[in-house]
Amino acid sequence: MDKETAEALEGSIKKWERIVEGSGVDQGARNCPLCYLFLSDYKGRCNPMSWLIEECVGCPVAEKIGYPGCANTPYGNFRQYFNEYYPAVNHYTYKDAHVFDQESKRLAMVEFEFLKSLREQ
Repeated sequence: MDKETAEALEGSIKKWERIVEGSGVDQGARNCPLCYLFLSDYKGRCNPMSWLIEECVGCPVAEKIGYPGCANTPYGNFRQYFNEYYPAVNHYTYKDAHVFDQESKRLAMVEFEFLKSLREQ
């Protein structure tokens, strides 16, 4: 893993540490250092849909699971639970996901541990 990827992984780990602690939120690719590194368009802005084309090439998450995107990782479970059980004011509005009960905290911890497992030994 090169230095830039290792730093992005550490940033993603820190993001999830804050989420588990209750002081952070998940905004999907918009606040994921790994997504920012691997899904940036030619102007350097994060493009969450570019995984459809670029396939997350080089991202340690994609390398671990063998295909692009994070839906079938612990992240997908956290996000699905949040979207399903967090009281929605307007279900058409994208919501910043956060820990709101014991199960969401457990799922956030699973994502946190998954990302830590991607560190090179």
